[in-house]
Amino acid sequence: MNWERVERRLQRGFSGRPTRFGSTVLVERRRPFPLAEVIEEALSEDEREGYGGLEAWPGNVSELLKQNGIEERQLLGFYWDALGPMSWSAGLVLVGNGRKRYLAFWDEIESYRAVAVLEPWDDELAVSAATARLLARNGTGFGLGLFGSLPTETTNYAPELVACEVVRRAYFDLMQWWERERGSAWLDLAEEHFGRMVEPNHLQRSLDILESLPQLDEPDALDRWLDARDAESAAIPDTARDQLFDDWFNGAYDEPDRQIAAEREGH
Repeated sequence: MNWERVERRLQRGFSGRPTRFGSTVLVERRRPFPLAEVIEEALSEDEREGYGGLEAWPGNVSELLKQNGIEERQLLGFYWDALGPMSWSAGLVLVGNGRKRYLAFWDEIESYRAVAVLEPWDDELAVSAATARLLARNGTGFGLGLFGSLPTETTNYAPELVACEVVRRAYFDLMQWWERERGSAWLDLAEEHFGRMVEPNHLQRSLDILESLPQLDEPDALDRWLDARDAESAAIPDTARDQLFDDWFNGAYDEPDRQIAAEREGH
């Protein structure tokens, strides 16, 4: 892989107005930079034969970066239980060598897309600010749609760069934004959170959800059902939202180092 070629494209793609955090320069894009696509264009013939298309295979992008000596620093990992026997994962990473790194989001459909560049890359305030803006509006300010729902699990691999409270605040703001933009966000979270307590079996819980849907042979049944859910969710008081969110977040968020320390204490 010709990483110098990739970097030249990245530098041209991140030539917008910078934001300064002390000595750190942050440049964000209003549309994502297609990092996986540009990397694919820079592959050698042997790499192209071995890896094929990269846009739907984020694992191949990660492997290519590793093989070519390009550092990939994991920030956040996201995991979802999908409806039925399926799962979904995504991640937020810093890519590059030297002082300048690119903040990139990857998922299982569109692979790696870069949204910001930081120089130097290890400023907690700048990394946290970019991450918070990305998460709190579901990526809309960057031309992305990150999540359909809050992740079942969020793993913070770099709490020294993105503190727990930054993720917590961004997720809470995202819930409030979803409630205004599309409705029923808090009711959806309550049903998901308490549903796991009542029925731990994910497949059975998926069947229960399907059985709760309205009959579609009546023309207005679905609209009435959705309107009722929106109204019920909007009526959830702030104190109940705070308590629900705290209960959910405490079970859905983790830091590997904290988990290892807890396991050691248990032994």
